[in-house]
Amino acid sequence: MKFCTLTFWALLSFLPLAAQPTSQAPNVFIITIDGLRWQEVFNGADQRIIANNKYVQDSSLTADMFGGSSAQERREKLMPFFWRT
Repeated sequence: MKFCTLTFWALLSFLPLAAQPTSQAPNVFIITIDGLRWQEVFNGADQRIIANNKYVQDSSLTADMFGGSSAQERREKLMPFFWRT
């Protein structure tokens, strides 16, 4: 009877060690972009949209900020983190 009681208490003392998690789950980040056109990701800002006063109030400022002579230059200005990292 003493052996059974001793065994029971010994096993009971190890339960908290077995109940602890062994590793932490990795964090997951989900980044979404609403209203992004795939053409602008690869070609940069569309010159036709920049020049249209219906969509842009100050075309010259927008062209200075996001325009360029090549698609590579325009896309790096529009999405700098995506293309430089």
